[in-house]
Amino acid sequence: MKTKISLVGDIMCEPYLIRAAKERGGYNFRNAFQDVSTLLKKSDLVIGNLETPLAGEEAKYCEELYSFNAPDEFAEALKRIGISFVSTANNHCLDRGTKGLDRTLMILDEKQIGHTGTYINEYSEKIGCIEVNGLKVSVVSCTYGTNWSMNHAELPENRRGAINLIQPQKALSHTGTQKKDFSFKRLVKRTISKPLRMAGMKEWKIEQLNKLFRTEVSPSFSDDSFDKQAIDEYFDCVLKKQLEEARNNSDFVILYPHVGGQFNNKPGELTKYFIGKATQSGLCDIVVASHPHVVQKAELVNGIPCFFSIGNFSMSPNSFYIPNDVDTDIGLVVHLYFDDSKLDKITFSFLGIEESPHSMMNVFHITGEKKTIQRAMEIYWAKAERAFKIVREDAAEERFVIQDEYTLNA
Repeated sequence: MKTKISLVGDIMCEPYLIRAAKERGGYNFRNAFQDVSTLLKKSDLVIGNLETPLAGEEAKYCEELYSFNAPDEFAEALKRIGISFVSTANNHCLDRGTKGLDRTLMILDEKQIGHTGTYINEYSEKIGCIEVNGLKVSVVSCTYGTNWSMNHAELPENRRGAINLIQPQKALSHTGTQKKDFSFKRLVKRTISKPLRMAGMKEWKIEQLNKLFRTEVSPSFSDDSFDKQAIDEYFDCVLKKQLEEARNNSDFVILYPHVGGQFNNKPGELTKYFIGKATQSGLCDIVVASHPHVVQKAELVNGIPCFFSIGNFSMSPNSFYIPNDVDTDIGLVVHLYFDDSKLDKITFSFLGIEESPHSMMNVFHITGEKKTIQRAMEIYWAKAERAFKIVREDAAEERFVIQDEYTLNA
């Protein structure tokens, strides 16, 4: 039997989107994803990385720059467009502490969205096992960290197994390479922020004002600093065992790690080391990674197809912290085609993300269809072409033509 499985990147719900979705009595995210639903509903299974807790209104919905929490209606919108399985292991999973982590899993269960990567207790099923058209697929997900340096949400001793980590929670794996900028604009920005914050102005409003003073300096962060011994220990003690179980109980194993330098077009040393170790084990059939928020290359590593970063599914292009010279409004959907239990081919599609500060985000499939071709030609052509050349390093000279899907190994 023919089966199609698709994977999307980082699914985020930031202040702009939450405010746009607010309506009397709740939130409505339908309009954000209606243009991508046709693409996703062609797949038998869609998997994504849910990069926000669902911690409830009492935990306060996302207003900060780096600490997230989305309404339950956000999960409903994802389910409605066909996303039926998510990874919850990422650097934002503890943004509302362990209570937020636990409630997220409860809400996903209520909405009938499968999940893996974070767990209620040590006895929870650690591997995401799904059967589609008789094909048994396992998903193993993990994260480089949980933003401990920002939220200080350390897992208690009796919850150390609640998150699939690839290194200790407090490990510093991201080395900042941000250039110093002492421009007049930066001075004004720093001067106005503190008194507004002290006066009680909400963080998102302050950052909206700060965008007037945004400079062209781009912060980029690498993942070149890490402890190999720690990676080896966590892999051997946790992830290797999960991958072995997945291999023994399924036809196809997907490793879906959350790792990489934010906004970097090329993988850092931590990412390359971890993916190299995972593929060398021979226990996974594909690696699809996320976290950098931009598209990175895809290639065979130890004979295993690896997407080093597929970018975003829904990330606000208006977010203050996005550098000026990176394409965070472009993402990939990776498609796996099976004939019975055999992988037949791997393809990918491009997504575009539109948003104005005063209207709903729109995620759409960049195709050659008449209804999208003009928009894609005028706004997203160059960005998609750059991403195409990054993914297909071996085909940099190949002409980019907007179409529905691109075969990875063509």
